[in-house]
Amino acid sequence: MMEDVNKDFYVFGAKKGFELAGLNLNAKYVGKAKQDKVDDKAVLDNWVGFDTAADLAGFDVNFDFAYYMPNEGDNGSLVRFGVARDLNVAGVEFNYKNRGDKFNPVSENGAIFNKDDGSYDKFTTGLATAGTTGWNVKVTPNLFTGIGLNTEVFYANVDEAGDKESKLALKGEMPLLIDGLKGKAEYALLNKEEDEKSTTTFGAEFEKGYVKANASYKMENNVDYEEGKEKAVTAFGVALADYPVFGKLTASAGFDYEKEAKDFDKATTKYNFGLGYLLGDLDLSYKFTNKTVDGKDADKGTYKTNELGATYPIVEGTDLVVNYKVFNLDADTTVKGIGDYTIKELTAGVSVSF
Repeated sequence: MMEDVNKDFYVFGAKKGFELAGLNLNAKYVGKAKQDKVDDKAVLDNWVGFDTAADLAGFDVNFDFAYYMPNEGDNGSLVRFGVARDLNVAGVEFNYKNRGDKFNPVSENGAIFNKDDGSYDKFTTGLATAGTTGWNVKVTPNLFTGIGLNTEVFYANVDEAGDKESKLALKGEMPLLIDGLKGKAEYALLNKEEDEKSTTTFGAEFEKGYVKANASYKMENNVDYEEGKEKAVTAFGVALADYPVFGKLTASAGFDYEKEAKDFDKATTKYNFGLGYLLGDLDLSYKFTNKTVDGKDADKGTYKTNELGATYPIVEGTDLVVNYKVFNLDADTTVKGIGDYTIKELTAGVSVSF
């Protein structure tokens, strides 16, 4: 069992939009302070930055910059830049990102700084590793859009603190016979230090009204750049989003299953349930998630999350926001002597628009 550890922080910030030299800019500041002082001194980390998006000579341009100033240690910076343009024959997009080796994010939640997030992608937005530089190019030809076929050619190169890797992917999707149903396919070739691995994926997605469903099959060769090592992943899921139950009560539910085979043995089953209720001006929400992992190559156990949220508008442009989350792991095995544990997170604050 893990010992009880509490980490309490005050997080506060501001964001202000203004116009400069014909550009619409958003200036941002965030401060994060430990609740307890160290040697009778406050411990405060600061972030400042700005972002902008503009149409310059027919190019859609976006730029994002952040500068990190810790209470102790060296400062660090983060830069992201993108440019896109639609041509007659294709759409073209270029993106660049750099996270300095001294930059720490305000939070590691979400798909940018957390590799464990299901949406994390190192070749696009992912910046979980300090000292990362990356860029990617996307070309979306207009040759087959007349028959409903959308295609994409994608190339990316990323350097995570000296760990270099590239990816070339060919993607396509088109509607199928049933309204709301579309098929998808992708082939990707990845390269690291002259070693190669590839993935081939076929799938289908359905979306209509409140219902979403998906199914896919993916074959990976030379997994982890080990020649001959293979993985076959079969996955499917279904979800019901924000379904009106009665009055101002809504419900959401979902089920996902993923099975790894060939040289791997892992099965992941996840279901979730949520409620939302508008009580006057008070917006209440509850979400429960249960994930079970099994297999000889898996971190076996049951992962449960309960989350409560409330948002209340105090005056126009000012909201009181409260969230309480409890994460629990009931592990079948231990990792470095750690088995079952519980994480509790309480977030409360005021959001102000000005």
